[in-house]
Amino acid sequence: MLAAFHPVILTGFDRLQIGRGDPRLVHYIIEHSWLWLTQQPHHEDFWSPPVFYPEPNVGAFSDTMVGSAPFYWIWRAVGLPASASFQLWMMTCLSLNFLIAYLFLMRLELGPWPSAVGAFLFGFGINRVANFNSPQLFPLFYSMLAFYAALRALEPPRPGETTRRSLWVFVFFGGLVGQAWSAYYPAFFAIFLLGLAGLISLFISRARSLLLGLLRSHPLSCGLALVLSVAAIWPMASAHLAATELVGWRSYGAVFRGLPTWQSWVFTGKNSWLYSSLSDLDLFTFRSGVNQHTNGIGFLTTALCLAGLLLERKRTIVQIVLATSLVAMLLSTRFLGDHTLWRPIYDLVPGARAIRFVARMGFFLPLPAGIGLACFLRRGSRGVHRWIVILLALACIAEQLHRLPGSSEARYRSEVARIAAGVDPDCEAFFLITHAAGVPGDSRFSRRHRRVIQIMAMWAGIEAGKPTINGFYGKGPRRWRLSDIDVADEREALALERRLDHWIQAKGLKADRVDRVNVLAESLTPHVRTGID
Repeated sequence: MLAAFHPVILTGFDRLQIGRGDPRLVHYIIEHSWLWLTQQPHHEDFWSPPVFYPEPNVGAFSDTMVGSAPFYWIWRAVGLPASASFQLWMMTCLSLNFLIAYLFLMRLELGPWPSAVGAFLFGFGINRVANFNSPQLFPLFYSMLAFYAALRALEPPRPGETTRRSLWVFVFFGGLVGQAWSAYYPAFFAIFLLGLAGLISLFISRARSLLLGLLRSHPLSCGLALVLSVAAIWPMASAHLAATELVGWRSYGAVFRGLPTWQSWVFTGKNSWLYSSLSDLDLFTFRSGVNQHTNGIGFLTTALCLAGLLLERKRTIVQIVLATSLVAMLLSTRFLGDHTLWRPIYDLVPGARAIRFVARMGFFLPLPAGIGLACFLRRGSRGVHRWIVILLALACIAEQLHRLPGSSEARYRSEVARIAAGVDPDCEAFFLITHAAGVPGDSRFSRRHRRVIQIMAMWAGIEAGKPTINGFYGKGPRRWRLSDIDVADEREALALERRLDHWIQAKGLKADRVDRVNVLAESLTPHVRTGID
């Protein structure tokens, strides 16, 4: 916990590890689920949070996060403020990742301390904590639970254990349902990797006999669990499909830019204590989303993981995991410039067109890596060189350490409160406008900074108890042309007002019931340009 959250722990929660862009959006989504659960005004409809007002079904533009939200609700229920609850939610998610990965490795009979070190990679390794800008990827414990349940269900049957295997079949599908209701990327890649593992198992005699034996002995349990799972995710799937009809699928060009290169599998990010200098090399230049390519776990750790997998290559689980990992990397990686095998996946696999950053598949890499590392440590700890192996384990842990400063939550909340204080309590909705007059030209908000301001307006809406026409939810609704709210002169102000009037008229709102909240951009610039990037 200290390795992943030392900024917040060492400052006593004074500086939180909540980034200024997407993390604030993820936090808003989870807070909206809490406000919906408690039926607060303007949050009564789960699928229609009060942003892009009055556009319906906005909640389907992004992840629902409701699967992992109960681990946020519990902190809110005991009276903690929203920001501290979100920080504790992240801590809880990574802890659950570690716990279930530990149980998985222990089930493979790899021993307590090797399993703990291997589970550390999956729970708190640098591959995970390098993506604080994407906290929606933190709750992987549902996928890990599905992997663990699959392992238990496929174990050779023992007399009188028919009920036990059926139970694990239902737990397997339940884990996938929970993951789907949490975030789309982990759910898609978990199912994709499980599909690959299933196909590969057909070519391994022992794995094939176990898999087909389970299907033959428990067809009713497998079929019923599948039907119930489809029914459980259908409300979410139908809402997302309806939203897709409005905003469309990802273009292949956008997906192509998010494909990993071979460097993506070893890059540990710009905040690594040991390897941050790698980010300055041209070799580690990526076309988009540098943070999305931080799939590395350290060079020593990688070497020991591969050594462990090769040493235990006769084990069926190792053969499946190693083959699945290699095939997944081969299918997704862009090589020899612009060549890739992902195009057929994009065209043929259901749901693949919604994936923008295929490189995010790497957030499952710590599982095979953890298996390999635990295998190596278990073998080495048996001999006379045990202390050398322990030192190697500590070196692997050191490779996972990172530098990541927290951000001042008090400053952020004061800015949100200042915006909220300017909202007319009698209005139906409000719209935030920032004025750049007197601000140097290079201080004008970029596209990335604009979404930060939009999210601040969303939080101000919660503070003021009013819907807002501002918004950022991953995608935007049709005919909403209000992303740029930064005006520098009268001409720009009039142009923005015309776009706002067009939205008001199109949605049947009354212009005099929409409050324009004007804020100097100069007062927001210091916060927008600082904090976790």
